[in-house]
Amino acid sequence: MKLSAILLLAVAPSVSLAFSSNSKPSFATRAATGSSTTTSLNLKVAKDLYPSSPLEINYVHDETGEKLHFGTTDSVYDKIRSLDYNLVTDEMVENIVQWIDEDKLLQYLEAFETSGRGPTGLVVVDVRDQDEVDATGKFTPHTYSFPYSKIREEHPFHEIDDDDDWFDEYGFEYVEAHERLIVVGDKETSKIAAKYLAFNSYIREILCYTGGSEEWFADLPAPE
Repeated sequence: MKLSAILLLAVAPSVSLAFSSNSKPSFATRAATGSSTTTSLNLKVAKDLYPSSPLEINYVHDETGEKLHFGTTDSVYDKIRSLDYNLVTDEMVENIVQWIDEDKLLQYLEAFETSGRGPTGLVVVDVRDQDEVDATGKFTPHTYSFPYSKIREEHPFHEIDDDDDWFDEYGFEYVEAHERLIVVGDKETSKIAAKYLAFNSYIREILCYTGGSEEWFADLPAPE
C-alpha cells in the first residue's frame, strides 16, 4: 500500500519540528543530527486525528531557540507545491538524493536492462519533455518517461492514490518505498526534478545523473 500522505521536509541544520493543537497534547520530533536533516512525517494521519483543529507546524532551532511558523496541516501541501526548487541546495536533500556520474549510471542501467525493475529495485525515469526525448532517443529502451513539466503541474504523489490510475496516466507502475529512483534528463531539469521529488514523495533514495543528456548523447548520432 502506498504512503502517499507522507511529506518529506528538508530542514535547516540541527532543528526540531514542533506540532501543537489548541486543546490537544503537543509533540515534537527531533531531526537527525548532521549538516542537514530530513524528517518524514505522516501529516494526513495527524490532520485526521483533529479535523476541527488543524495542527500547527513550527521549526524550532536547537541552538537559538528561534521559532518559525511554517503553517498548518491544512496549508502545508500548498506551500510545498509552490516552492522554488531552484533555491533548494544540495545539502538540504543530501539524505535522500545522491548525485552519480556516468560510470555509476552505466552500472545501474546495465542491471536495470538486464534483470529488470523487480529484481534490482531500480526505477529509471527521464524527466525531459517528449520532444526532447525524440530529438536524442531514450537513455535505455526501458527508461520510463516522467516529464518534470507534467509532474510539477499535476503533483501526482499528492493526487493519485490508485495504482491503476497512476499506470493509466504515466505508463509504469507506482514507485514503491523500497525502490531506488534514478532520475535522468538534461542537467538542469534532472537536478531540479530530483529535489522536487525529495520534497513531494516518500521515495527514500533518489539517484540523479549529473552529466545530463548533454553529455550522455554527445557522441551519439541523432535518431532517424
